[in-house]
Amino acid sequence: MSDANFSRRRFLADGAAALAASWAAVRLPGIGGALSHARQAATSPVPPSYEFFTPAQGADIAAITAQIWPADDTPGAIEAGIPHFIDRVFATGADGSFADVNFAIYDEPVGADPVARSFAPLVQDGLAQLAVACRARAPASDGRLAALPGDQQHQVLTAIETTPFFRLLRRMTVVGLLADPAYGGNVAKGGWRSIGFEDRFLWQPPFGSYDR
Repeated sequence: MSDANFSRRRFLADGAAALAASWAAVRLPGIGGALSHARQAATSPVPPSYEFFTPAQGADIAAITAQIWPADDTPGAIEAGIPHFIDRVFATGADGSFADVNFAIYDEPVGADPVARSFAPLVQDGLAQLAVACRARAPASDGRLAALPGDQQHQVLTAIETTPFFRLLRRMTVVGLLADPAYGGNVAKGGWRSIGFEDRFLWQPPFGSYDR
């Protein structure tokens, strides 16, 4: 994570990320329901309670997603309900589906359990290791990433950005943000707008600057 706009710049390079996220929403079991849950969380005046994560873990997940996709003139991950999307994916046991979401251009496989096809142990272990890193950097944080200021959050996550734990959460964040709104996510097409993706899947001449 070289700067605050790490993910946006990384995924701006190729509209394939948006198309892959749309495919994930259609084809992977449980993802559509989690996207709808995220939309409700994003538009509700009182966000729902976390179902899989504890409140403290949920706050850390929110902090991670906000660092991956911060808000600027378009909504960030928190405004899009991504922490609740991730929580619902795990609460419904749909996390193993992400073994099939391949952003090979940007990401290495994260590898679910071949039998259970579950990333839950990986995420729980990752959160535990994250707590150790936070406590080492700032003992007063009590091991909570959300308790650290933004610059320290960034430093902690930069140190783990190549781990399967972080790659999985980045993958989930991108699916939640860029999935086709028809399947529940990508509130008001905010994710698409943030990367300059125009949802026209058939182009007619005269072509524009993208074809030069």
